[in-house]
Amino acid sequence: MSSSAEAAFLADHGGDVLFCGRGATALYLAFALARRSGDDAPEVVLPAASCATPANAACLAGYRPRFADVDPLTGLTSLEAVRARVTPATRAVVFIHLFGQTADLTALAAFCRERSIVFIEDLAQAQGARLPDGRPAGAESDLAVYSFNSTKILDCGGGALVICKPELTEAFRVLMARPWPPQADSGVAAQLALSLPQPASRSGGSLARAAGNSSRAFVPATAAFV
Repeated sequence: MSSSAEAAFLADHGGDVLFCGRGATALYLAFALARRSGDDAPEVVLPAASCATPANAACLAGYRPRFADVDPLTGLTSLEAVRARVTPATRAVVFIHLFGQTADLTALAAFCRERSIVFIEDLAQAQGARLPDGRPAGAESDLAVYSFNSTKILDCGGGALVICKPELTEAFRVLMARPWPPQADSGVAAQLALSLPQPASRSGGSLARAAGNSSRAFVPATAAFV
């Protein structure tokens, strides 16, 4: 692991990468970052078609899930469906790229930005997918979540959180300064490296070496491990 190639694969739409022990951990951290000071009962809007993990992670993070309708043909939600479920307590909206499908998310992302709602893209089934305009899936998000567990496109175990907004990167630093973070998982990036095509030569910065980093380490524009 002598370069940032693995992290660059995840952050090709821009952002800082945090490798996690599993995708559920990445979701939990995303929800933790979306909370505001003084929130008693924050809400998150989730697509009605999904596995239980996003809702479970939201409940664990102290959120009340609200489920938006989905297109019966694709299983994807829409701006209209999300708008109908947003309330003053909404702190995050999650768009799940179900079965690797993508959609034009420009209007949905703008809707969230106008209301200071954190927009999260769940890319557990969409590593390498492209939006209709050719940009990588995740390009519209404030936070993007990946999973590499069984049944996923890259089946190497673990997960990752991509932080795409500088203010959320700073919020993450504050979050990880608390005593609760889980211990570092040193194997995720190593396994991911084996799952990716290896270039003939590598250049650029180095991945954070998990064995030598504490669980609170964070390396901007490369990777950290939780």
